[in-house]
Amino acid sequence: MHSEPGERWSAHYYRWSVKRTIEEFENDFPYLSRVLWRNSFKLIEYARSLEPARRLRLAHALAKRFNPLALGIVGEVIEREEQGLIEQFLEYRSAKEIFVTEQIESGRAQKGSRHSVKKMVGPILTEILGIPLIVPSGVCKYESQISGCRVRTTIDYGGSYGQITYAHSIIPGGRQPLQPPIHICGWMGIAGQTSWDLYTLEQEAEAADGLVAVISQFVKNWAPDLIATFRGGWPTL
Repeated sequence: MHSEPGERWSAHYYRWSVKRTIEEFENDFPYLSRVLWRNSFKLIEYARSLEPARRLRLAHALAKRFNPLALGIVGEVIEREEQGLIEQFLEYRSAKEIFVTEQIESGRAQKGSRHSVKKMVGPILTEILGIPLIVPSGVCKYESQISGCRVRTTIDYGGSYGQITYAHSIIPGGRQPLQPPIHICGWMGIAGQTSWDLYTLEQEAEAADGLVAVISQFVKNWAPDLIATFRGGWPTL
C-alpha cells in the first residue's frame, strides 16, 4: 500500500485524468476542439477514424502516457495494443493541419495574432479570474481560491514555441504547487503543453473563445472536482 501523500496525489490526478479524457472522447471533444493547434487537430481526426472500442482504448492509453509514477502505484501498464495506438496517433498528420498550414504559407490566409487574442480575452478573464498578478513580457498570472486551495492560472502570450500556452497549478495552503502543471493536452496525454498556434486572422475570435472556455471550465468545474475528491492529505513538497 502506497501511503506517501505525493503518491496518493499522483494516483488521484491520474484517475481524474482518465475520467476527463474519456469524457472528452465520449462527447466528441467539446473542449479539445477549441484548442487551435496541430496536436489537437491530429488527435481528434485520428480518434474519429477508429471504431468505438479502439477509440475508448486510445483514451485510456493516452491518459496513461504521462503518468508513469501513478501507473506503478495503481498497478497498471501501457499494454502493447495501447502503445500501438499511441504510436499511430503520433505519426498521424491531420487534414486540418495541412489545410490551415497551406492557407497561411501560400498567402491565401494571414496567420492570426496572439496580441489580438490577448486583447480579446483580457477583460473576460479579469471577470472570471480577477486582475492578473504578474504581467511580464507577455505572461499573465491569476490566482483563484477554490475548495481551500489557490489555483494559479498562467498564460504565456509570448512563448518561443507556441503562440499562446496556458497551464494551471494547484497550491494547497502554504505549500509548493502540486505537479504536474495542469492543462488539457497534458491530462489527455497529447503533449507537454497546450498551445494555440495554428489559426488564421479570421479565426482569432475563435481562438480567444476557446482559450476562455477551457480556462473557465477548469476553474468553475474541473478544479473543484479534482480538489474536493482528493482525500489523501495534501503532499508536503
